[in-house]
Amino acid sequence: MSTTTTKISLYDVALEGAEINDILAANDGELIPELEARFDELLRQGPRKIDAACMVVRELSATAEACRAEAKRLMDRAMAFDRNEAALKSRILGAVDSAFGGKLKTQMFTVWGQTSAMTVKFEPTEGLDLEKLSIDFPQFVRVKRELNSAALKEAWCSPITIIPPALVDCAVETEGMRYLRIK
Repeated sequence: MSTTTTKISLYDVALEGAEINDILAANDGELIPELEARFDELLRQGPRKIDAACMVVRELSATAEACRAEAKRLMDRAMAFDRNEAALKSRILGAVDSAFGGKLKTQMFTVWGQTSAMTVKFEPTEGLDLEKLSIDFPQFVRVKRELNSAALKEAWCSPITIIPPALVDCAVETEGMRYLRIK
């Protein structure tokens, strides 16, 4: 495969990238088969188009990262609001319980304290023998069985480990995926 080197200015790359961005923007960033075909045709036009497309890829990646950072910032802010809400509700409940006998009617709200039903949770303590308990009281012990994927993968790659035929039938091999790398 021969590659020809042509001089290309950053201005030209920007113009080519703007064309690609315009195509994406015209369809709200959604790739449909017609746009994919148009991109394929455009990208076959040479290194300038590939350079421009790589610049657009970098821009899209940076935009996606900025969106993730903004989403994290907003989630952190939402959690702070949730904490403040819980703290304020706790203070209001304390005030209503101590000063107003557990219930208060204002012009805008009726506020009262309510106790939820009792709950019970069982946490295994040190020394609890779940094997023995499952024999004596099987209804109180739940056993979850699942394949050990890490051990199976290691055995699959090993030439000396034998895997039972039933597990061989479960194996699904997938081809490696081809990725574009931009440096």
